[in-house]
Amino acid sequence: MPDIPVHLLYIDDDATLVRLIEKAAQRRGYGLTHAQSVSEGMEQLAQLEPSLIVLDHNLGDGTGLLFLKELEKIDAAPPVIYVTGSTETAVAVNALKAGAYDYVSKTADGNFLELLFNAIESALERSRLNRARLLAEQEMREARERAELLLSEVNHRVANSLALVASLVRMQGSLVKDTAAAHALSETEVRIKAISGVHRRLYRSTDIGKIALDEYMSDLVSDLAGSIAADGRKNIIEFEGDSIYVSPDKAVSIGVAVTELVTNAVKYAYADQSAGRVHVTLSLLPDNHARISVIDEGSGWDGTGAVQGTGLGTRIVKAMMTSLKTKLVYAPRPVGTDASFEFEI
Repeated sequence: MPDIPVHLLYIDDDATLVRLIEKAAQRRGYGLTHAQSVSEGMEQLAQLEPSLIVLDHNLGDGTGLLFLKELEKIDAAPPVIYVTGSTETAVAVNALKAGAYDYVSKTADGNFLELLFNAIESALERSRLNRARLLAEQEMREARERAELLLSEVNHRVANSLALVASLVRMQGSLVKDTAAAHALSETEVRIKAISGVHRRLYRSTDIGKIALDEYMSDLVSDLAGSIAADGRKNIIEFEGDSIYVSPDKAVSIGVAVTELVTNAVKYAYADQSAGRVHVTLSLLPDNHARISVIDEGSGWDGTGAVQGTGLGTRIVKAMMTSLKTKLVYAPRPVGTDASFEFEI
């Protein structure tokens, strides 16, 4: 193919007209290759990389519609301007339906050349814009993939760092002789693990913008059950929930709040060290909302009266509720406590 920015493949069995078109193309700085039939046009197309194809309707071995049908099999095929001397409207309609960019009628006056090259230039500009759009989309996809890979690595490192911090806190707690201080360090370890779990799940996820909350909550409750068992308690911590996706920030707030509510239930609802149950549920609600409930069968509390302990857990829960733009609600129960909160997904 000649080293010319624009090169046309002109498929027409009228050699005289083609010579006229070729001269007009050269005046505009275009290169032109001529083919006289459908088969020759396909051969030239396989050898060249034309910027555009000008295709006549009536050819020696078929019609231009046959060429358009074959062109459908080629990826990123060049645009086609369909030309014919036929006055039948059906020819133009069928050509456009078959994928031609534009249609120009051969006329005896001098308007044909002007109309043809206007159509060529319009098609070339549209093709250029389409290529630019595809390139931009590809670059955006590649940039997004790089960003997701980088963020995945960041989440991996954050999760590992938080796991290390939790281990250090656990080690420190094992050396502390004061029981209250040891319990405080144990609770801090659990809070760190709740946050670490979000980053760990983000690292494993294919969608860094969403967290499968039911899966995260299941892992969190399992971790809480393990920590509680490590403290010598025999409470049973259960979870069941609907499939729900939330943002990472929202998952962190929910995880920290649930950690505090479960920990408080074990500490205060079963203060006599009895092996009671704590049931955590995640329910999908109408209008793009969800509810989390933490239910125990212990001594019961309706959220009023003096706060037990240092009150740090209560302050943490309130902070998480503010982050989630919701409130913690205590539902009446004959036995135990039902603490729940709703949030927008």
